[in-house]
Amino acid sequence: MVVRRRRTAICVNSGCMEIISTKYRIACCFICLIAFDGTAQPEIRTATALITASAGYQLAMQNNLHLYRGREYVGYRTRLVGNAFLAGGHSLPGHIRFDGVDYDSVKMGYDLVRDEVVITNLNGQLLTPQQDKVAAFSVVNRSFHRLEVKERGLAGLPDHGFYELLYQDNDTKLLVKRRSVLAENHDQQYLQFSVIRSDSYYLFKKGNVFPLTGKSSIYRAYPAIRWEVIRFSRQHQLDFRRDFEQALIRTVAFCEDNQ
Repeated sequence: MVVRRRRTAICVNSGCMEIISTKYRIACCFICLIAFDGTAQPEIRTATALITASAGYQLAMQNNLHLYRGREYVGYRTRLVGNAFLAGGHSLPGHIRFDGVDYDSVKMGYDLVRDEVVITNLNGQLLTPQQDKVAAFSVVNRSFHRLEVKERGLAGLPDHGFYELLYQDNDTKLLVKRRSVLAENHDQQYLQFSVIRSDSYYLFKKGNVFPLTGKSSIYRAYPAIRWEVIRFSRQHQLDFRRDFEQALIRTVAFCEDNQ
């Protein structure tokens, strides 16, 4: 009996990744050879189990490759002072929900300038998956969710994209839009850009969105306990100027517990 080799090629951008089911073909030959032997029932069961396991492995590989279908990520063509990526890395271990499927242990990064998720495929190539199919991701113990302004109750958000979830209590969410912009440095003889961080905070509460820019904006979100919030911030010496984010998280948590 002649067994022809069958190769399945799955194209990922400019390169192709070939999955050759060697164990699968060997198992098929094995089961055909022993099928004529009436005493070979244990061997048949073993070969069948091998085929099933091999098929499951192929299916898992195909599901993973669905994530890696994307355009090649092109870096910045100019010199940068600073890093465009969250936590300074583009191949950090993370989790991503893509097209309704959760993927663990994905090498990934978050480009704050372009507001894009970047992943590293099995060949070490940087790819940008289809962004509107990325519902959520987490990296360096930080959780991000994709929000659309057209969604109900989110009309107060300035733009769609990925927002980091800082705090949640039932329907109340404290979100931050992480951004970085490139500012041209005119003091250098060659073209150079500095990466400037610019974060914006929002409180999603009872279907309303409150932009948070200081202590007074928190008072507007919780007018009934304004004086309790003032006493809390003074008692715990919260510094909204030097550590606005942590002061904001503690204050919102206090308000949710005492409203």
